[in-house]
Amino acid sequence: MVLKMLTCHFIVALLSLHFTAAQSTYSNTSSSATSLPFSITPDTVEGDPNYTAPIFPILPFNQYAGNPILSPNPASNFESAYLYNPTAIVLNETIFLLYRAQNESKVSGVGLAWSTDGTTFTRLNRPIIYATEPWEQGGGTEDPRIVRVNGTFYVTYTAYNLTSAQLCLATSTDLLTWTKYPP
Repeated sequence: MVLKMLTCHFIVALLSLHFTAAQSTYSNTSSSATSLPFSITPDTVEGDPNYTAPIFPILPFNQYAGNPILSPNPASNFESAYLYNPTAIVLNETIFLLYRAQNESKVSGVGLAWSTDGTTFTRLNRPIIYATEPWEQGGGTEDPRIVRVNGTFYVTYTAYNLTSAQLCLATSTDLLTWTKYPP
């Protein structure tokens, strides 16, 4: 369990280095999709059986020449202005990246993208966690962090109602349908 958590944190650290907050042009290295690459259930295999942990998991980092791996998409309102703060989980040897997306009105939602190589991502064409509750109105949902326990995904996120930032929790078994819990 500890190795699995360290592996996920290491992947997030690597992806964070490759992630860019504000870009003026839409990256052509990603594409858009209306559905996930495969159905996710509580039985979906987590991790990558071929993964070998590096000898020194913290250093050295080498900047990826193709940065950013994702940039805002002006054609998609929910992620038209900025992308921030990703988190990742590996399922069936596919990296699923949850990220904060912000539109031109500065309202945030959580986007989802996936990749089998860690650099070329396909993104879902809609947010997966977005403002639906009173404590999220005005500012939205921000800064996701994900873990999976017994087939259930737990995402902590920040809800912002233009007055205060509040830590919240959402759960899912498929990364698409979420149950939210108040702060």
